[in-house]
Amino acid sequence: MKTLETLDGYFIGKVIDSWDKNEQFRVRVSIEGLTDKIPKDKLPWYLVLSTSGNTYNQHGSIPPIGSYVLVKFEDDIYTGYVISTLSNQPPNEL
Repeated sequence: MKTLETLDGYFIGKVIDSWDKNEQFRVRVSIEGLTDKIPKDKLPWYLVLSTSGNTYNQHGSIPPIGSYVLVKFEDDIYTGYVISTLSNQPPNEL
């Protein structure tokens, strides 16, 4: 498996937290090779734009913990958003 999965500036990551206490439809995502040195509880929250997850709220569905998502960054790893849920399988098995 590659150290970092990239798709033309998009990154594949794994959802590690979906309980956003501010209820702003966000998830925390771990991206292998990019966020490895950041403690899980310090990872940034990413707004979810489009999903196919299982948890429903007023905005739609949130990708479940353990699912793989496509992330796009604006300036750095702290200004990203989730474009889509990909699968609950590792990227090398898609």
